[in-house]
Amino acid sequence: MAKPSPFGPLEGFGSDARQVLRSAEVEAERLHHPRIGTEHLLLGLLVDEGTPMAQALRNAGVSIAAARHKVEEAVGAPGTDPPAWGATPTTERANRAVGWAVRTSHQRRADAVTSQDLLQGVLHVEGTAGQVLRALRVDVDHLGALVGHMPPEPTAPVANGPAPVLRCPSCGEGLGDHLRHHLVTAEAAGGAAREALVFSCGRCGVVLGVGPA
Repeated sequence: MAKPSPFGPLEGFGSDARQVLRSAEVEAERLHHPRIGTEHLLLGLLVDEGTPMAQALRNAGVSIAAARHKVEEAVGAPGTDPPAWGATPTTERANRAVGWAVRTSHQRRADAVTSQDLLQGVLHVEGTAGQVLRALRVDVDHLGALVGHMPPEPTAPVANGPAPVLRCPSCGEGLGDHLRHHLVTAEAAGGAAREALVFSCGRCGVVLGVGPA
């Protein structure tokens, strides 16, 4: 019996993004951490050093060895208890990062969520991954801009089957007909008003991301 994914159904995720999520779970298990956070997503993006996103992180000065060391400093060294069977719980920020990736992929009408979408989500969410990157002297905003301007990663078409369905990472609802958004106004630096779109799941209401209006 296959172990369930901690991020729920992954029908709308490309093979590269699925591998990142699986690697994140493995990294959390290796460290015996009780929950999968953005820091484990970062490690999942770095594990396969031949991928474009791992190369982008390496070009910014991040290696898998250095990132693992900083994750241990931030969260704790490996424990001794064996991981429990079943889906490992995920943190709220990890869910938000994955949700941002789903929304970004949906917004550009892509066939599937890619590892590039996941990296953008990790960089967008202020989680432990950001703490780890800054400890490695990475300019997170600059890296996010670079990744955002990279050509989208190609996704293989689904052969002999229906098109992939992007689903809410919280409730699993298909987002094709259930992605909601509303306009909010917040005070930016200097007191200027700034508008943004908040995207959420129409079924459970979980916030999937925030984008420019």
